[in-house]
Amino acid sequence: MDRYRRAHDSPRTGYAIAWSTTEPGAEPEPDAENNPVSNSLIEIATSNVVASLPDLHYWDFKNVHLDHYWLETVWSEDSRYILVLFNQHYTHHQTTEMVLLADVTDRQAVDLSERIGKAISANVTSHYDGSYFEYPWFLGNDRFSLVGDAADRTFAFYFQFHQGGKFLKLIRAVPSEWKESSDRSLNRAYRELRGLLVPAEQKELADEERAWLVKRDAIKSQTEKDDFIRARSEELQRRAYEIISEKEAD
Repeated sequence: MDRYRRAHDSPRTGYAIAWSTTEPGAEPEPDAENNPVSNSLIEIATSNVVASLPDLHYWDFKNVHLDHYWLETVWSEDSRYILVLFNQHYTHHQTTEMVLLADVTDRQAVDLSERIGKAISANVTSHYDGSYFEYPWFLGNDRFSLVGDAADRTFAFYFQFHQGGKFLKLIRAVPSEWKESSDRSLNRAYRELRGLLVPAEQKELADEERAWLVKRDAIKSQTEKDDFIRARSEELQRRAYEIISEKEAD
């Protein structure tokens, strides 16, 4: 394993997405044929591979910019599953190239892309023709949601899965102009930062968060409260980015 990044740790630490290559120094585009880069889910302490991420060839975790690929990830609350969206932004279009579900307990990962596409086509073909997903989120031990963005039409999709993703069912598709709430955005930023910290730092962050919640709950104006939450989310994201940047420099 030549190198691995900890930008996508479990919120309880212990695991991360890693990449290795058979040709050191080679960094072709992720969609290149015979790509030497491969991705895995690893145990951080030992660098042992927990599960290979099939057909994923990705190594760059920088911010999104034009003509670029990026990953969007979320861990389940119990840290058993990680959902991975492999996305591309090309000129004025964004598309999801792959949706993966990795299971730490069963040490496997499955590509859900085709099944998600078929499930959507079978249920909402006449209303939705998008290919870009965002805001992945676990709703329980066997359910997750994705927001499908088709530019002129947005849907919130809710899926149920069994056996680590071997079986998948679309249980609800709701036409919506939904965007991630400020509370969920904050939760996502908190999880990402917490996953980058050692246990002692995690405790400090938890104490800090409890004090912040007291201040938030004392705010009467909903507008002011939303601004307060947004500022906190941006602060946590900045702190996570600084840690990631330091790791890149090592």
